Amino acid sequence: MNNILKIISGFFIPLLIRPKKNIIIFTFDRNSFKFNTKALFEYALDKQQYEIKYIINNDLLRNSLKKEYGDHFITTNSYSDLKIISSARCWITDGGFPLKTPFNHKNRLLINLWHGIPLKKSWFERLLWFWMVEGLFNFKNVFTTL
Repeated sequence: MNNILKIISGFFIPLLIRPKKNIIIFTFDRNSFKFNTKALFEYALDKQQYEIKYIINNDLLRNSLKKEYGDHFITTNSYSDLKIISSARCWITDGGFPLKTPFNHKNRLLINLWHGIPLKKSWFERLLWFWMVEGLFNFKNVFTTL
């Protein structure tokens, strides 16, 4: 997809598509599968409560990961995948968000795992981790109340 069309599409498609409660999108930098998002992605796959997708734009890596994990990998270079990303109720990232758009986030949970929080190894970090993991994967009311 042409870069200008990709940017325009990624910016405006969320205006037309409302988030669905059962889709979670994971991303690191759109070309890597590692760190916190990888760990939570694998955990979410084990739970099998939601439709789980991970954004990888590198075709070779995406195809390799599909062979290992199944059809859970998408790209921002496809209109159909941009629709899936736009329809996700939750974006979990270790860096930037998958689409650069100001639209339709009021119905979406945005979680940035970037470098953690300043209070590492504290009770607050453990409490936050418990809330994120238990809230996302065990208590369905998190998505029904958003």
